[in-house]
Amino acid sequence: MTLGVAWAVPTMAFGVPGLLLIVILLAQATGGLVWLPVVRRRIGAWGPRRRASVGR
Repeated sequence: MTLGVAWAVPTMAFGVPGLLLIVILLAQATGGLVWLPVVRRRIGAWGPRRRASVGR
């Protein structure tokens, strides 16, 4: 029984911060995927697509 508790503490000490890091990274990626279309609509077309439409 003592051996189980001895392994639980290091597992939680390393596991919880790692899990929080993964959650934070997923939240940032989701925020970026949501924010990108909003910014592109606000700024308008730019880059390679714009150059192709100017030639017409």
